Amino acid sequence: MSEGIALKSVDFRENKRIVTIFTADHGLITVFMASIKTPQRLNLSSPLTRADWQLKPGRNDLWKFLDASILDLHMPIRQDLNRLQTARYLLSQILETQMPHKPAPALYALLRSFLNRLKTTPNPSALRLAFHLKLLLHEGLLSLDPSCATCHANPANHFQTGLFYCPSCKPPRSAALTSDQHEILHNLAITRSFQDLEQIDCKELKDLL
Repeated sequence: MSEGIALKSVDFRENKRIVTIFTADHGLITVFMASIKTPQRLNLSSPLTRADWQLKPGRNDLWKFLDASILDLHMPIRQDLNRLQTARYLLSQILETQMPHKPAPALYALLRSFLNRLKTTPNPSALRLAFHLKLLLHEGLLSLDPSCATCHANPANHFQTGLFYCPSCKPPRSAALTSDQHEILHNLAITRSFQDLEQIDCKELKDLL
């Protein structure tokens, strides 16, 4: 038994699906499901569904579905377009950054908490940007060091691919940040309280990430 969230579902022949699940214990796994026309299996194979999965390793990294208990369908997200688009972005980030069968329990807990908060948040944009930055931190791709990544001199007010650079060392196409934008980015990355996150006005950063 392993808790996991369905990220992606692809139809396979008639009445079958291949579902990609992000699990707490095994990271990304791909599951073969048959008889998906039943209501329970339709729901289980739908992206966003969180469940306790009973699975068995199969051939070619394709796990076999045995049984599952639905824990959360995240219905408030599915019923709101803005929330749904934000959730799809969160799921896509996991798919793009995680390797199969690489456990990432802290990242799973982060995704679970953000999806749960997304049901009621008044500020989905802040959650989207905060998750993006926290994922970069988790993967070691974001540095919050205020000094330049190349020469270690201040001010490091240019940003690209998770690193800060001074004007002399800035790479092509880096984004110049104002002091306010730098502070907003930093706060989004480190703030742990959802209430505090939702108070951050992140409109100035929407074109930078």
